[in-house]
Amino acid sequence: MTDLMLGDCAKPTSYPYAWRIRELTLAVLPVGAVKLAYAMTILALGCPPASGS
Repeated sequence: MTDLMLGDCAKPTSYPYAWRIRELTLAVLPVGAVKLAYAMTILALGCPPASGS
């Protein structure tokens, strides 16, 4: 009986379940560009030779 009394208080919107993909993509682009530049720099410089015995 308590399940019937506990209702959902959400209000209907004109765009239900709409993800703002454009804003998410624009926010992630700079982060991805920095990570790509870092990885390319590491690959371009290469690893220092290991000092083995």
